[in-house]
Amino acid sequence: MNYADQWKVRQNIPNDVGPNHWPILLPLAKAFASKHSDGSNNPRFAILRVWSAPHFYPVGFGKGIRYISSFLDGATRSWVWRCVPKDLPNSGGMMYRTLELHLGLRKDRLAVGERVIHRNEVILVMGLDEIDLLNYVTAVT
Repeated sequence: MNYADQWKVRQNIPNDVGPNHWPILLPLAKAFASKHSDGSNNPRFAILRVWSAPHFYPVGFGKGIRYISSFLDGATRSWVWRCVPKDLPNSGGMMYRTLELHLGLRKDRLAVGERVIHRNEVILVMGLDEIDLLNYVTAVT
């Protein structure tokens, strides 16, 4: 499908976050492990992934940008994608922003940015031990 804006009506997607601004998880996990490794703590990590089909993210379009997902088929019938297609330009950025908003609702409880960090549809959860990790993973899901 060609998502080119033929009529030049598309505006920039609000709060656009490109992949070059996403955190790199491995250095953050290493820093957490080195900071919290001592006799009483044995840091543990979990990687969670938001389920998505091979061709779309489980995120709906807002009404303000629904025109991005509208298209005509061969019989000139109008269609609208309800979920974000993965081949849509910057669809990963949309998924990143949506996950950021959802995790932000529990920012204080989850220590988002310190123990819970996401990169697109992948979430890194860090705990001081197995029980701590289980508590954070349960809270995220």
